[in-house]
Amino acid sequence: MWTPPSPPGDTVAMRLGRLLVVWLLAAAPSAAQTAFVSGTATDATSSVSLSNISVAAYGPTGLAETVTSTDQAGRFTLALKHGTYRLLAYDDAGVYATSYYSNASSYESSAQLDVRESLSGVAFQMVRGHPVTA
Repeated sequence: MWTPPSPPGDTVAMRLGRLLVVWLLAAAPSAAQTAFVSGTATDATSSVSLSNISVAAYGPTGLAETVTSTDQAGRFTLALKHGTYRLLAYDDAGVYATSYYSNASSYESSAQLDVRESLSGVAFQMVRGHPVTA
C-alpha cells in the first residue's frame, strides 16, 4: 500500500495533533445539536419535591426519545437533540397521576416544545391518583 511521503520536519506528534484537530472539528456539530431541558416534579397539593418520578420526552412519531428520573430534590435534566417534543412525568409506583407539560389534561393537548436551546424551569405538579373500584 502506497502512503504519501511526510513533509520534512513532520513528526508523529505533529500528525497526532492534526488528527486531534480534525476529530474535534468533526465532533463539534453533534455536541452543538444537543440541548438540555431541566426542571422539577412536586406534589401539587403540598409542593413537596418528588424523587423517582420518570420524566420522558416523546418525539413527533410518538415514541419516547429519552427518559430520566428525578433526584432526591425532585430535579431532572433531559439531554435532547434539537427537535420537537412533548414532555410528561409519571410515577412508576402509581401514587401520582401522569402530568403533562404545560399542565395539559392529556398527551394530545400538551404543548409541543421546540427544543433548539437549553431550557430550565420546567415544572411538573403531580396530583395524587385515586384508586379505581368496581
